[in-house]
Amino acid sequence: MNNRKNHNSALILATLGVYLGLVLVGGTPQVLAQAATAKQFNIKNDVDYWHEFDDNPDIEELKSLITNALEGTVASFISSARKSEKNSVSRASLAKPHSIRSFRNFCSEDQIEVFDPLARSSWGNDPINDLHRSLDVASDWSFANVPHFVQAQDDVPKQKFCKTFGVSTTLDSDEVWVKIFFSRTDSLNAFRLAGYLNEFLFDRAHNFQDPITKQVYQYTRATSDYSNLVIVTRLPRAGLDSLLAKDAK
Repeated sequence: MNNRKNHNSALILATLGVYLGLVLVGGTPQVLAQAATAKQFNIKNDVDYWHEFDDNPDIEELKSLITNALEGTVASFISSARKSEKNSVSRASLAKPHSIRSFRNFCSEDQIEVFDPLARSSWGNDPINDLHRSLDVASDWSFANVPHFVQAQDDVPKQKFCKTFGVSTTLDSDEVWVKIFFSRTDSLNAFRLAGYLNEFLFDRAHNFQDPITKQVYQYTRATSDYSNLVIVTRLPRAGLDSLLAKDAK
């Protein structure tokens, strides 16, 4: 009985995490309504749903990508800016607005659709652009080596879907927003994986004493947007600026 209660609690937290993620990522009312009324909210039926992802090598690869992105890229970028001079290029880049979005649709060996503004222009030496490039790991993929956790959507009959991976990096006066998204087979699979990953993110948040890494995990949520899995980190500028100010030189 206690074990079932623990599973129920975990599922409730995971479900709330997915729904909160939709709010954080700016989900449309239609998407929020879909999540709120979805079958997945039936705890009795889906109490053990996350076991389908346990010990799955593809999901372990996804976890590694997430930890590298959050710890090795986002947290390291902020940490470097924190240790730099007050008027350094890194700190200056955090003070001005940015908005970059790139994605790739892997449809076949001969058809890879690319939207990458950084590849088409000379952006110069900009740390935020470098941050985005580091997160955009799909820039080095071919159709043959797309990771298996990125899947072609198949929940719309008679319509061809590709394997999609994308990254968005946005800075404004309110927050720093990093989003990684990729396609799954259908909305149910994406929703379940998001719940599973929220449990993983929650556990990771308690593994660090470093305030920057800890804050990055605390402000990261996984969610689903129809058949897409979305991992979004939204750092409030107030908290980020406070961290940066501590070591300002």
